[in-house]
Amino acid sequence: MSKSKPDSTEPFQLEGQFLGFEMEGHKLKFLWMACDDRQFCIKLTKAARASVGTTLHRGDRILVQGSQCVSRAGSAMLKAAQVRRVSCLEHARRESEVVRPGKTVTVKVCYKSGCQKQGGKKRHKQLEQVLRDRNLHQMVVFEETGCLGKCSLAPNMVMLPGKKRLSGMEPEAIANLIEALHCSHQGSCQAWDE
Repeated sequence: MSKSKPDSTEPFQLEGQFLGFEMEGHKLKFLWMACDDRQFCIKLTKAARASVGTTLHRGDRILVQGSQCVSRAGSAMLKAAQVRRVSCLEHARRESEVVRPGKTVTVKVCYKSGCQKQGGKKRHKQLEQVLRDRNLHQMVVFEETGCLGKCSLAPNMVMLPGKKRLSGMEPEAIANLIEALHCSHQGSCQAWDE
């Protein structure tokens, strides 16, 4: 039986406090970290597992880079490709360099009647509500666009930058992608929610 591929994979970068490892048998499988009052369980790749072994201690400031796999149902899994300790000086320098942009993501939404009748209007409203709930609404601009040719997969949306097609995705999954994109531009997580 083959494993199903994720519907969407996006890079992520998180900086936060190391909380510990989760073992599976005798292997390190997951890393727990805190970022902006939230906790994340991140799966370790074999390369990341080999590099972190005994070098991290609870409370260390760490930088994790990897990929976020998001299914159409909205479930997300974080996989760490690289984990490294961040010094206090490096963290302070990074925080001073961070530019807090206002609206960084543009979502183009198909407003053709075919998409609207297939539930696009309802999903668009749900997405706006999810973004408001997560306090991401101020960094997203919605624009109308012409037919994207996938009316049966409504809602049809394209996220810029990157021209990422969001056809048929759940509002929670789209919000996860927007958060991941925002975090990768910021250098650390500002509004991340699993």
